[in-house]
Amino acid sequence: MVVSWGERQTRQIRHQDCFHAPSPSGILFLDHMAKKSVIARSKKKAKFTTREVNRCFRCGRKRGYMRDFDLCRICFRELANEGHIPGIKKSSW
Repeated sequence: MVVSWGERQTRQIRHQDCFHAPSPSGILFLDHMAKKSVIARSKKKAKFTTREVNRCFRCGRKRGYMRDFDLCRICFRELANEGHIPGIKKSSW
């Protein structure tokens, strides 16, 4: 499928517009969250324990999940940089 340059630019703009939406509490929530049906399905108890899927509580992402913080890597990085996670600071060496 060949996509024209104009279409590519409009897709990129739409993609950029859907990234951050501030919430009343001040924490940023992602607009491109997982579908509610997918999240509801993952909360349901699985028939086999290996089928259980851990999801980020903030955006619903299942890949790059950090069990200690119940966040995906992207949300963890955003919250850590803003200073919302106590005891976490950016490393440098």
